[in-house]
Formats: sequence, structure tokens, C-alpha cells
Amino acid sequence: MKLLWFSDTATPAVRDELGIVDTGNRAGWVANAARALAARDGIELGIVWASPLVSERRSFVRGNVTYFCVPKGGWMQSVSRRLGAVPPARRLWQALTFWPRQSTRGPLRDCRRIVDEYRPDLVHVHGTESFYGLLGGTVDVPVIVTLQGILIEYAKVYWGNVPGWRRPLMPREFMSHLRMQRNARREAGIIRRNRYFSGRTHWDREVLLGLNPGAKFYSDGARLLRPDFYGPEWSLQECTRHRLYTTMTARPYKGTDVLVEALALLRQDYPDITLRVGGDLPDSGYGRYVRTRVQRLGLGDRVSLLGFVEAADIVRELRSAHAYALDGRAPGHGPAVRAGRRGHAGAAHRSRLLRRQICRFAVGKGARARARAGRDREQYGYPDRRLSRGPGGCGALIL
Repeated sequence: MKLLWFSDTATPAVRDELGIVDTGNRAGWVANAARALAARDGIELGIVWASPLVSERRSFVRGNVTYFCVPKGGWMQSVSRRLGAVPPARRLWQALTFWPRQSTRGPLRDCRRIVDEYRPDLVHVHGTESFYGLLGGTVDVPVIVTLQGILIEYAKVYWGNVPGWRRPLMPREFMSHLRMQRNARREAGIIRRNRYFSGRTHWDREVLLGLNPGAKFYSDGARLLRPDFYGPEWSLQECTRHRLYTTMTARPYKGTDVLVEALALLRQDYPDITLRVGGDLPDSGYGRYVRTRVQRLGLGDRVSLLGFVEAADIVRELRSAHAYALDGRAPGHGPAVRAGRRGHAGAAHRSRLLRRQICRFAVGKGARARARAGRDREQYGYPDRRLSRGPGGCGALIL
């Protein structure tokens, strides 16, 4: 059987071949699944990646997998990369070329050619965030699309608890939100034109069927974690009590500022509580907002921002933490380890390190959040408890 995957993130083999500097976004589940499939008899696998970092279309074979690299973005994106050392100039250029820079006709044409030349039995598109799903209905091959998150819903909660007046002061995040809204419109077309989808959660299924009642949904909850997360075990007796660990990306909808506020509430009853945060957080924009909240709430000695975290370090953090806090604002995330190098979401129940340690948080504003936090404090010490989201997603941290 011949399979052709389309991925929005470069696998390690592609990075090595093209000499791309590691940015930390490594799509570990794609690489692990590819490695497992390539080792099976009767499977031929190809993986397509389109990126502005690719100068010309090319292909190569590595470890029984055929890789295809497709250029995307053209000269406008190339100029944007060269302006990277001058952030204000780069932001201005991105604003001026916001719409024309995103033309996908060329890359989509290249992807169709690859399908025609490779002649797969099945096309598997990883994610609805990119343009790959537009292949649906245009190629004579069955196409299945994996839901890695639904932008249509995420865009609605993008700013989280960030006040409206602060948002124009975060140009990077402001542009990111505009891109998310634009890509969400394209995503709606992808969901309407395709029939077969896979996803992790009931939320994925319900949102999908609301947008495309004729879609067929397959559960793929058993995706692969990297090997690092399967051997170690977590123990309540060996962890550091009242220590939380979480991972984040520097976007408001991930809710890091909300977790900081929850920590301030819980510190009233647990003075020794600490929070350790894995993931890059810039000094400007949302990163500055989070750091400001930490200082104004008097949590400078309670919150540790760790930056980029490797897999082995994630394991150490998880083993020493009392609980892993998972953002519940965007309900499709599911139990996951999402750090600089991300472990995979759906397989958390098969990792002894993770399955007893995950809690969810979704803290709303004002009195309702404080009242909920007051009730939930009583459950501290039960790290296998999860949060049932309240009306409108308002809740608090349960440990």
C-alpha cells in the first residue's frame, strides 16, 4: 500500500537534508508514526512538506521514506525572512504583503503533480491549518484529513483574558490573530470539500459534523508519543508537593496568564506552591504581558519560565511536578504534552508518566472564577482529578 502524507512541519530527515536550523517545532508524532509505518512490510510512504525555506521542488529518500519538498511563499516571503533581524521592518513588510503573500496556487499545483507522479492509494493530510486540504476533490485518490485543532473555534477565544485595550500593543499577536482568522476561512472550505476526517476527541467530532454533516469521522486517539515518555513513572510520594508544570506557546489562547492568576488564588492556601513553565516566551508582546502579570501578582519567586525544553528535561519536570496543568480554554486539545519538543496528545493514557498527572485549567474572570477556585482548593492532593468545564468555559484549577 502506498501512502502519501502532507505535513506542515519539517521532519528531522527534511531538516537534516536541507540544513534547516531547528526551531523546536518538530512534529514528533509525524516522525514517530512515519518511522513505525516504514518498518512494516508492504507499506510505501511519502511525505510532502511545503515551506518558504524550500527554494525549489526536490525529493530524496531516507530510511525507506520518500520526502518531497515544495517551495511556498515566493519572493515576498523571502524578503520577510531577510528582514528578520529588523523586527519593526519585518512587521511592516508582513502587513503590506498580508494578502498577496499567502497565494497557494503554485504550491497546490506542485502538490497535485506529486500525487499524480507518486500514485498513492491514500492521501493523508495532517491538519487543517495549511492549504493541503484543498487537494480534496481535485485528485483521483481518497483523502483523509487529520484534525490537529480547529482554527474556526480557536480564533473565537484567541485573546483569552487579555484586555481589549492591550491587544493593539501586541503587533506580533495581532498579526497572528489576523492570520488565524484568514486561515480559518480557508479551513471552512477544506472541511466542506472533504469527506473523511480523523481526530482525537468528541469535541473534534461534534465541531466537524456541525460544519459538515456528511463527513465521516474516525477516532485516532492512539497516536505515538516519543519513546522518552513511555519508560519513566510518576509517583506522588516522589514528586515535589504543590509544584505545577505546564507547557505553552506564546499565544494568548494558550492561557498562561490565566494559570498565573490561578496560582495567585491558590497561594492563599498553599504558600509554597510553585509553577514551572516550559516553552519560549519572548520579551515583548504577550510574553511581556505574562511577565508583568507575574510581577504585579507578587509571584516572581513562585513562577519559573524555563524557555525551550528538551524531551529528557520534560520527563524530569513531569516526574518532579505534583501535577501537569493543561489549558482547557480551547477544548479540543485533550490530554497532551505540548512543549518545545512536543509529545503526542492522544497517547497520554498509555504513558504511565502522564496518565495520573494531568489536570485541566480554564479560569474565567471575576467572582465566578474566584468562587470556583475556592471550591476546588479542597481537591488539592488528588492529581488524577480533572476539571469539568463550567458554563462558557469558566472554571478554575483542580489539582
